[in-house]
Amino acid sequence: MNIHILVVDDEASMREVLHLILSNAGYNVSEACDGAEALQLLERQRFDVLLADVNMPRMDGIQLLLNVRGSWPGLKVIVMTGFGSIPDAVRAIQLGAFQYLSKPFEPADLLEHVQRACARITLARQASRTIILGDEKMKRIDDLISRAALVRWPVLILGESGTGKELVAREIHRRSPGNNLAFVPVDCGALPASLIEDELFGHVDGAFTGATKARKGLLQAAGCGTAFFDEIGELALEQQTRLLRTIQEKVIRPIGGNEPITFNARIIAATNKDLDQEVSTKRFRADLYYRLKVICVHLPPLRERKDEIPMLTNYFLRVHGTGQQRIKGIAPDAMRCLLDYDWPGNVRELENCIMQALALGNAPEITPADVLRADPEHHSDSRATLEELERKAIERALVLCQGNKQRAAKVLGIGKTTLYRKVAKFGI
Repeated sequence: MNIHILVVDDEASMREVLHLILSNAGYNVSEACDGAEALQLLERQRFDVLLADVNMPRMDGIQLLLNVRGSWPGLKVIVMTGFGSIPDAVRAIQLGAFQYLSKPFEPADLLEHVQRACARITLARQASRTIILGDEKMKRIDDLISRAALVRWPVLILGESGTGKELVAREIHRRSPGNNLAFVPVDCGALPASLIEDELFGHVDGAFTGATKARKGLLQAAGCGTAFFDEIGELALEQQTRLLRTIQEKVIRPIGGNEPITFNARIIAATNKDLDQEVSTKRFRADLYYRLKVICVHLPPLRERKDEIPMLTNYFLRVHGTGQQRIKGIAPDAMRCLLDYDWPGNVRELENCIMQALALGNAPEITPADVLRADPEHHSDSRATLEELERKAIERALVLCQGNKQRAAKVLGIGKTTLYRKVAKFGI
């Protein structure tokens, strides 16, 4: 693999040693003396692994981690802590670091951690291919992705929640000539309306009360890379207008600023909404819609591509089964349950199901009962009574087994007569 590693440490001698160990192992290595310099390098070049010391001037490793986890979510961060700084290491892991190393450490330990990160990167790169390669319909989408990657025209990705829209966006970026540049996701549905303008466009020093220093927005952070607008349908009309002007004029105007900043990023947008309907009801600007829809990728829901369920299940078992030595695969009856279900939450719901089955299962294989227990609905309300949980379990089993009570009773581990009695009792 062509892995790029950024080493961040304020001690030149430590950077030199780390550079030597990693480059001798075949990795491409760059250096930064602190978090601020690291962010500048990240904006200009793609990195796969970030190896950062916790204690540094200007911006320490924890602050750096907080900055990169939003703009570069695929970056694997390994933090280095001094002896006895376990609280720092624990906090880093809680904030999303991949792993930590306690100084001093052996070169073999360093390389082992990096190799583990590389294994996860390999799986992540395979994930997009796994999600989008299946039946003929998905292979046509794969061909469209390859074509879209070669041009810098805007791309609009449509599909239900959980179908893999961000994976497709990342795959377009990965296949593009500028794949070493930044990929900046913008979650339009998660950002409060009062903050989204500042998040997108940034501000200058003194632009408003509390703006004690200039702040770069997400659009500027994308540079010449890719700006991905997830759930673009949630963007308010006022912000739609500003985004349209930015795309048309190719300039960013920070809040309170007079000097325009050149905007060169490729735009990819995604939504689970029917934008034709949103346009007809005046909730989405028609001119922005057609600006974004130069290339359109429509992802079908998982219920329309069930042939992919075994492939996706095995992929999720490999990704999330690390350390789960007791579980080696999935039983045929459990796979049948997965195939019988319509997956309203699509690929994301299937992944969640497999993760919970791995966590809760005790047999060498995932069983139908594990799939049933993995139903997120069972764990959504800690105040639910036993009877409510029992009713939900029976309903879920009947859905998974397509109404076949004999199979549902087997999945639940109860007799068929008991199941009939409970179905009558709960009025199912």
